[in-house]
Amino acid sequence: MIRIGFLGPKGTFSELAALGYLQRRGIDLSDVEQVPAKSIAALFEMVQDSYDLVFVPVENSIEGPVLITQDLLVATPNVQIEEEFSIPIVNQLLVLPGVDWSQITDVISHPQPIGQCRQFFENNFSIVPKFHFSDSTATAAGFVADGKPIVKGVDPQKTAAIGSDRLAELYGLEIAQSSIQDSITNRTRFWVLSRSRSAPTGNDKTTIIFSTFRDRPGGLVDILGELSRRGINLTSISSRPTKAVLGEYLFFVDLLGHCDDPDVKSALDSVGQKASFFKLVGSYRVSEES
Repeated sequence: MIRIGFLGPKGTFSELAALGYLQRRGIDLSDVEQVPAKSIAALFEMVQDSYDLVFVPVENSIEGPVLITQDLLVATPNVQIEEEFSIPIVNQLLVLPGVDWSQITDVISHPQPIGQCRQFFENNFSIVPKFHFSDSTATAAGFVADGKPIVKGVDPQKTAAIGSDRLAELYGLEIAQSSIQDSITNRTRFWVLSRSRSAPTGNDKTTIIFSTFRDRPGGLVDILGELSRRGINLTSISSRPTKAVLGEYLFFVDLLGHCDDPDVKSALDSVGQKASFFKLVGSYRVSEES
């Protein structure tokens, strides 16, 4: 029996991503124990608890990186990115049956889908609804389906959720408007986390995290130069505060190649020597467009 974890409850895009991944790999779902987690932090704990596969969202094509995923990747030991993949995200406006969506005053969902759909609300409402954040799209759908005020004074008949069409089926909601995301090419990238590093496939990507010494001018350029001099391509670079000292940052870098490739290994050895903090968090097969 394979144990997997995904951001729950059931019906989230994370569940759809996980099930799609397993089906593409030819894994019989009857042999899978599916465990929805209440938060992304709980997913990282599942890796520590030796779940076989844990699925976490890492980046959206509209909203950018999922910051909590980045922070936990730094803080959690013994976590490896085993694989990555992406799925198209189609956001639906979900309401109680019979509700006039044009009268909506409040919208609840996970922060990412809300950020992916802002143009829809700005273009279709004279007064943009008030947004409320939930732990997941499924939690939001559950709030709307309960028919109770999400906060005091909010009319449930004028409240909508944002989520997948599967949530409409699970919670008995109506799809008031379809495909409300700001871009038809809206996609979310997921990482498959485990405790083991993937073997080279010949078409790999490596993710590292590092920070520079404050008293070393040009430290970032010097570190990136170790990659450039060896002809290693970067596919992504972003930064997050270290949360220790104002003005200090961690850099998240995706580069092409496996950490066991000679040039990549040599570069990472040099980066580790020049960085004040360094963490290799996985070498894995380059994403397949799903």
